[in-house]
Amino acid sequence: MAAPLRAYVEDAFSASDADACGEDFGEAQRLRDGAIRASTAAEGASTASTAEATRAREALTTYYRALCAIESRIPISPCEGHAEVEFAWFEAGRGPRASPAAVSARDVQYEKCAVLYNYAALWSRIGAWEFGSGSEDGIKRACAAFQASAGAFGMLGDLSERKLFEGSVTIDVSREYCDAMSKLQLAQAQECFYEKARQNAKTSAATMSKLAQQARLYYDESATAMSRLAGYLDDDVLTHVKLKGAQLGAMALRLAGKVVLDADETNVGQAIARARQATSLLAAAIQEARVVASDAGLERAKALLNDELLPELKSLERDNDCVYMERVPKVEDLPPLAAANLVKAIEPPAEEFSPVGVTLFQNIVPDSGTKALSRYTEMVDDLIRNETDTLALASDEARLALREMELPETLIALSTAVPLESDLNERVMAFRSSGGGNTLTKSLERVDELNRRCSGVVTTIRET
Repeated sequence: MAAPLRAYVEDAFSASDADACGEDFGEAQRLRDGAIRASTAAEGASTASTAEATRAREALTTYYRALCAIESRIPISPCEGHAEVEFAWFEAGRGPRASPAAVSARDVQYEKCAVLYNYAALWSRIGAWEFGSGSEDGIKRACAAFQASAGAFGMLGDLSERKLFEGSVTIDVSREYCDAMSKLQLAQAQECFYEKARQNAKTSAATMSKLAQQARLYYDESATAMSRLAGYLDDDVLTHVKLKGAQLGAMALRLAGKVVLDADETNVGQAIARARQATSLLAAAIQEARVVASDAGLERAKALLNDELLPELKSLERDNDCVYMERVPKVEDLPPLAAANLVKAIEPPAEEFSPVGVTLFQNIVPDSGTKALSRYTEMVDDLIRNETDTLALASDEARLALREMELPETLIALSTAVPLESDLNERVMAFRSSGGGNTLTKSLERVDELNRRCSGVVTTIRET
């Protein structure tokens, strides 16, 4: 990775620019090696500590952020003139349609998709590790991890659809594959809620039935999506998903029958119908399973069928034949089971994949950046020139308008004091010396008072 990046910088820019990047070329390779080690270690481990999982996740997200920074400065794609960096990964599929050898692509977007796939797979493995602990806290952490994995697979599908060149897409980063994996993660997250409810003795059978039924629906949706990938995924994977869905579906039906009996112990007919439905569902899944007889998942399904479901069905049928003699309804006459969905895909935090603060190749200004800066400078110059012309035109119009109104000469004339004639000036001074306006106001008030008195005397004379 380091050599082709340096070759591109030297060819597209200069040798001095390549030297200015210093250790960035080697750092990019070290980050990729770290991400590969994190993916390989997580894939081969059966358990892992929280610290190890955190380090693996940080290695993947750090490399992803570095890729985002690199692609903004160094183009890596099949296009002519771009950096010729080959990114090699092994496909996730194990079927005949999957390549047994590493697949290479000269596309930074494919590399980002591969890293994001490993990020999503890591969350799924964390969920499996935590679920395997069996503790309440472990199941809770497993549920959160599976939902994070579902969100990461959804993010991967979006990136693959928007960014990848045709021909560089492997099936394991396609939208179809990501949708199947996302449904599988949600199924496992929903199963965590069912398992947590099953461990709580206070949880009602109705609630557990709804949780199990929703998990079954997710598993069935995932199996349907995986069937479209036949030949790419290993048959064991599809068989495992179908068995899990059948087991949870059988448990949902079994619990639904228990709910019926708890409400009315004489309603044995409907309970028998649900029990028959559960045994038929699980028996069909076991018969269709394409795995060796010693497979652990198949053994659990057989144990559930032979040790629990079939004995319960026989007991119910015996009680009905001897005591209740209730009519057993047909399966198609039974109401559909209710489901309760408690999970959703949770997208990774944006800051985990943001290249903000990444300093790789910051000394390189790509040609696109130079052109953008030149274009920006031209736009600023044009804007200043246009605004200057507009201001000059407005100034000319204002100057003409002032001239038409004889401004500012008229304002200057009005603001200048006009001297009075000597005779008029003497009278004004005499008036001011005698008291001015205050004396005149008092004289007017005196006249008004005398007028009122005279009016009163005249009125008195007339009355007498």
